Amino acid sequence: VYAQEKDPKYFLYFKNVLANADGFDYLSALGAFTEYCLAQPPSVILDQEVLPFFTGFAIDQEKNLYTRYGSAKFVSDLKDFSEEKQKESGISPEDVAFWGKLYQNAKTAFAEIKNKETSPQLRNAYMFMN
Repeated sequence: VYAQEKDPKYFLYFKNVLANADGFDYLSALGAFTEYCLAQPPSVILDQEVLPFFTGFAIDQEKNLYTRYGSAKFVSDLKDFSEEKQKESGISPEDVAFWGKLYQNAKTAFAEIKNKETSPQLRNAYMFMN
């Protein structure tokens, strides 16, 4: 239900759910969060520190493979989404700048995730992500 809402007040709810989920439960919650997050303005995504949150999960080698993979995929997808949003017509120069910053931050975060991953399975999977 919260995924349908556009109100930024639900970020804390999703972060709490994701922080306490693991494996398939994490992936399920992540799907709902992704829908919610991508409906937010880029300034809100940056203010809510979404990238550091997911980067932390993705590089935490104590987390299971599903959680790390889902987190890394989210960062990669946010990078791609941000790159596309910069090219949309009709958005303000301010939003273009925010999407550009989000793109650069996600690109850097994903590179860090790939470099710190120790699982051969995930390292291989990350080669197929941009």
